[in-house]
Amino acid sequence: MLSDPRSIAFICELVQPQLRFSSEALQSLYGRLAKESGLNYQNFNQQNGGAQMSTVFGQSESGETSHTSLAFFPDRLQIRDEWPRVGFDDWLERARKIVEISMDELKIPQFSVLQSTMRCLVSVRGQGDSRAFLAGLLGAPKFEESAFGREPNLLGFRLAFPANPPLDPAVHNIRVESFGRDPRSLFLEATRVATAPIQQVDLDPLTSGLTASYEFLTRTVCDYLTEISEPDQE
Repeated sequence: MLSDPRSIAFICELVQPQLRFSSEALQSLYGRLAKESGLNYQNFNQQNGGAQMSTVFGQSESGETSHTSLAFFPDRLQIRDEWPRVGFDDWLERARKIVEISMDELKIPQFSVLQSTMRCLVSVRGQGDSRAFLAGLLGAPKFEESAFGREPNLLGFRLAFPANPPLDPAVHNIRVESFGRDPRSLFLEATRVATAPIQQVDLDPLTSGLTASYEFLTRTVCDYLTEISEPDQE
């Protein structure tokens, strides 16, 4: 029923104790990243208490702007890739290396919370408009025949799941929506928030947390949508 997911965003946020980074430390980090293959950024802008490094790659195959950024705030570090040019495994390795170097250069003792957001697009086979697919799932009447008198540009739903220890200690928030730029596609987003101490000497919780977030979107959410959209087999 659904095509293989196509990733359009990888976002990682790591929450830390309140810190104020010096200009010298941030410039040193920027210089060190520039020496690492695949970690260098074209632009470096300092801001109050932090900085942002970014690279704009230009237009992606879908017509969107592909870009990557690394931002430091007093309370968090954010790695953001939208319309990425790499797959998840390559991005995961890159994110881990960035965190390792950043903790070393900026003397960050540890991160206490990992928040990750993954986004992808999927196509609904046999459907020319994802809104019709979603309306069928939700049991919604034809909008042009309702009080609205027109079809919506956007249709979807959200789900929020509490932590379920010990099976899954993380909170999950899900968005399932039609994709405005391409009516054939569904936009899927999964945000995972977990309290997990992450230190430079052991970055495995970072790797496992980001992997869990990606798999929750591309497996759990996609499997659920496939299951509820297919008729029961007697």
